[in-house]
Amino acid sequence: MYGSTGRHEVAGGGLPADPEVPALAAIARRGLAAVFEEAGLAGATDARLLKHHPGARCTFRVATADGPVAAKAYADDVGPVLAAHAFLAEHGLASGRAPTVAPVAGADASLRLVATRWWDAPCGVDLVASGAGERTGELVAAWLRRTARAPAPGAAPVTTETILRFARSRAHILARLDPRLGEEARAVTARLAERPPRDRPPTLAHGSLYAAHVFDLGGGPGIIDCDRSGSAPLELDAGMFEATVTRLGLDDALAGQAAAAVAAFRAGLEGLVDARAVGWHRAAALLTLARRVAGRREGDWRRDAGSLVAAAGRAA
Repeated sequence: MYGSTGRHEVAGGGLPADPEVPALAAIARRGLAAVFEEAGLAGATDARLLKHHPGARCTFRVATADGPVAAKAYADDVGPVLAAHAFLAEHGLASGRAPTVAPVAGADASLRLVATRWWDAPCGVDLVASGAGERTGELVAAWLRRTARAPAPGAAPVTTETILRFARSRAHILARLDPRLGEEARAVTARLAERPPRDRPPTLAHGSLYAAHVFDLGGGPGIIDCDRSGSAPLELDAGMFEATVTRLGLDDALAGQAAAAVAAFRAGLEGLVDARAVGWHRAAALLTLARRVAGRREGDWRRDAGSLVAAAGRAA
């Protein structure tokens, strides 16, 4: 996983200094082992930074006596994250046996720290890159078939109107970064607004079902990063997955395997989702991905974001 890592590091910890994230400050003062001992994980060593969003959260891998974990340190309350994992566990989706999310291995709510089991397994991006695109689509379809049978959480469901607001916000941000991109993104949002799909019954939704969030555990899918799980139509997760695979397919070397992933995914969900609604959500998700690419301003970001906006136009 990649992202902004900041410029300053905690002495001896290899982690960024971030005064807004309590667990990082605690590790700097008391050491990694002591902080993780209080979170229920003994023998913590060797923190390796994975991703840092300054002022918001930091993700890092930590070796412990019971095996490696993926640790997330947040600036905000972790109550909703722990509640989401508890809901998934209650409905048999956090057992550690596929299909499953990564089970919580330890937590310290006061320090806003949550650690989940680490999987040494290929994720969906790895599978596409290694020529196993079809397997990626099969895994994600299997996950959505399972979540379709679970009850929706009690939170208010995400609706098409919610997604439209997000899409318009993404287009507005793109316009600030590049007027031409913004104009094209606003044209996409106008098309989305013209023919929104009818809101389908909500199900248990991941909320950010990227190809990178799905792992091949051999017997089925393993899922990470369930922080945004909630209640939404199945098509929302389906559209986001297809959007992330579309992004992979913009690389000519991966285009064939990306197409195989989408084909297998659609075959696995035949009769379960509304294809037009999936395309609508895919277009909205592509605008989100374009905004993220543009926001990083790395490499030829105008070309890359423009390709995603164009793909959104085709999907819409």
